[in-house]
Amino acid sequence: MASAAVFEVEKREKLGSAEARRLRRDGRCPGNLYGGDGEPVAFSVPQTHVRSLLDLGTRIVDFNLGGTSEKALVRELQWDTFSTYVSHIDLLRVDAKQRVTVEVSLEAKGIAPGVIAGGKLVQSLRRLEIDCLALEIPEAVQIPINELEIGATVTIGDLDLPKDVVVSLPESTTILTIIAPADDVDEEDLESADAGPIEPEVIGKGPGKDEEGGE
Repeated sequence: MASAAVFEVEKREKLGSAEARRLRRDGRCPGNLYGGDGEPVAFSVPQTHVRSLLDLGTRIVDFNLGGTSEKALVRELQWDTFSTYVSHIDLLRVDAKQRVTVEVSLEAKGIAPGVIAGGKLVQSLRRLEIDCLALEIPEAVQIPINELEIGATVTIGDLDLPKDVVVSLPESTTILTIIAPADDVDEEDLESADAGPIEPEVIGKGPGKDEEGGE
């Protein structure tokens, strides 16, 4: 599990797009905290704290406001038009017993003997949806490939997952394969259409949107 990022926040007394733009000019990111037994909180947090969240690759933050701290899950990140900074963040209160459904990255680790021998590693699944305790979300699921020869395949059933993690996909679902050089023609068919690296989407990275309704 990745370490939680620390959010030292300030309560937002003024809402609206104009105030949100002023906060961003001052190096702060507007956001909202929902859920649990508490009231919704409109807040702002330094962009440096948001950057720490992204660097850690975590979805959990320590939300500190006025001397009170609570755990929160990153529900959504909105980005500016050019995806250069986070323009708004939504958090959800969580507790140690709460379960959540999230996507985590699948990361091949090591050097496969089959690749050294001339084969190619084709990863057809790079993201995995899991159900787990909110405070136990793994930073990523790592797949050791140090013993994989040409022709070897890794499936969901081969993953070493914590016992409380539940995966909806069948255990026979292929994650990656070491293909022989002669099989290059099939590589395009094996690649998943949505394959790509994950950033803390957590956390939907994409063009920002006007926040008039979310402030």
